[in-house]
Amino acid sequence: MKPLLLAIGLFPTVLFGQITLNVSDFSDGGDAVWMSTTVDPTLDFSSTGPNSTWDYSTLVYQNQEYKEYFDMSGASILVNILFGAFASTDYQATNYTSSSAIPLDQISGVLPVSITDVFQLSKNSSDSITSVGFSLAVEGTEVPFKSDTIETRYKLPLNYGDSYSSRGYSNMDMNPIYNGIWRQYRQRYSTVDGWGTITTPYGTFDALRIDHLIQESDSIFME
Repeated sequence: MKPLLLAIGLFPTVLFGQITLNVSDFSDGGDAVWMSTTVDPTLDFSSTGPNSTWDYSTLVYQNQEYKEYFDMSGASILVNILFGAFASTDYQATNYTSSSAIPLDQISGVLPVSITDVFQLSKNSSDSITSVGFSLAVEGTEVPFKSDTIETRYKLPLNYGDSYSSRGYSNMDMNPIYNGIWRQYRQRYSTVDGWGTITTPYGTFDALRIDHLIQESDSIFME
């Protein structure tokens, strides 16, 4: 089981108040963001609710990651066959980006093959942000996989008090490149449990706080 995750949508405005998140508020192909991480046990990360004030102005990042969201026009032919314009509607991805959804860092030392360059394929639409599949480089060969069950990461539009659940299942059979199968099952429970303003070292913003509880099970068969 993975630990509870918190996602906060930040949006600069002139007047602060309760906001609604729509598809235009999320990154898509051609976008790029800096993601900062830090640990500060002195701050209160648990308080939430309506009209909250989160003051994180003293945070100092320990690590930063530059994350790019690539348009499908830049994807390979193999990826576009499964997720491009000729794929079924549910699987027509709008972007792909590097992903840690496959926990290679935990088991890469015991794998008999090299798996690198993990990308997650996503579809942004007016009613949801979904995970439609993955693309892995197995022994240097790109192999795309559809998710058998598509997980909804965000159900849109999102407002304070909304809650939803979703599950995802991916069966990644690496044959004939290698006789190996990676299966991943995920169960997600999400609740918008707060709205208000958040102050960071970069300014003050309207925010919704989204509490994600994700239970994940990975199983691997390798010859």
